[in-house]
Amino acid sequence: MTLKSLADQIGHQLGVPSVSMTFEEASAHFEDASEHFGSAFLATMLAADVPVSSDLTRALLGREPTHESFLEDLRFGDYITGPLSQP
Repeated sequence: MTLKSLADQIGHQLGVPSVSMTFEEASAHFEDASEHFGSAFLATMLAADVPVSSDLTRALLGREPTHESFLEDLRFGDYITGPLSQP
């Protein structure tokens, strides 16, 4: 799963577009949030290429998800409900 696919799914659920940005564009975009995160910090975190796997979590907790992927869970789960959500 990529950050872009995650942003696309959340944007779809909320009815807002998602866009790709360069590091510089993201730093400028998140300038308003700098009092909470620091614009460079947030842009750095979003730009990081950090592949992950659920194998360890599944092994340690004996967890078996019921959906095919986290994106499917976002799409069909109840993370986003109310008037902003779209089927």
